[in-house]
Amino acid sequence: MFEQSRLWKSRATRYGVHFFERQTGINVLLEEVMPPEQTWAVAPRYVSVALTNACELRCPYCYAAKKPARLGAEEISPWLRELNRNGCLGVGFGGGEPTLHSEFATICQKTAIETGMAVSFTTHGHRITEKLATQLRGSVHFIRVSVDGIGETYERNRGRAFDELENRIDLIAGICRFGVNVVVGDTTVWELDGLLDYAERWGAEELLLLPEQGVAGRAGIGESARNEMTRWLASHRPSKIRVGISRMADLSGIALADAFPMEDRLSAHAHIDANGYLRADAFTDQRIPIQGSVIDALTELREAA
Repeated sequence: MFEQSRLWKSRATRYGVHFFERQTGINVLLEEVMPPEQTWAVAPRYVSVALTNACELRCPYCYAAKKPARLGAEEISPWLRELNRNGCLGVGFGGGEPTLHSEFATICQKTAIETGMAVSFTTHGHRITEKLATQLRGSVHFIRVSVDGIGETYERNRGRAFDELENRIDLIAGICRFGVNVVVGDTTVWELDGLLDYAERWGAEELLLLPEQGVAGRAGIGESARNEMTRWLASHRPSKIRVGISRMADLSGIALADAFPMEDRLSAHAHIDANGYLRADAFTDQRIPIQGSVIDALTELREAA
């Protein structure tokens, strides 16, 4: 059934056996095979890691912590190996801006070599150079590029030239598969058609909508913008790329395709912040310090929930 040349990683779950291939991102769920409960994966399917809180941009809607903090390569490598052994399928590096981390390329390379997990990262893209692209090629399996608007809207939000972003995306496309993230708010919601066009033209595989969260005195996505986003999701033109929406959003009234509709929160995802604390996600205050074992911290977080 599976091509022998591909490295398939398996994960036993209450839903069946989940196979994942990190180069292509292909997922296969064998529902006919029900593994014993004692073999079910302990780790979340996916873990995000804030390598650093540093970022040279000052986007007004950014939710990332602003107090300086960073994780070192030797600090996180044992955590990632432990997550890999316990059924985690992918790790996503972020921040802040992860490419500002002095060990960023090394961390990606070590993770790809030492684990079978897919390595991804989220970036504004402006620090991707030919040298960094060469270092990351073969070690990163998916990149998420933050594109909050088109042209002048993007430049107001991000403080960087849109043309410069397009040049960087050419480099990103040469590293691995990639997708486009957009924070959906009162200005960007009206540009979703255009963003879908750009994502297709650039060769992206996905357009992921991230409804603006309420942070730093901002209320988050307004009612009219959310209604427009919901309307757009229900009626946008057919596309060859995936259109998705963050699990952190209010999903009422939005039709979704979810392979694991009953999956508990910490089986799907967990977040490690730049101070070495484990959280359910980047927005929640509840956190557990990782003191040696990330799985022990996960158990404690589950018990505290």
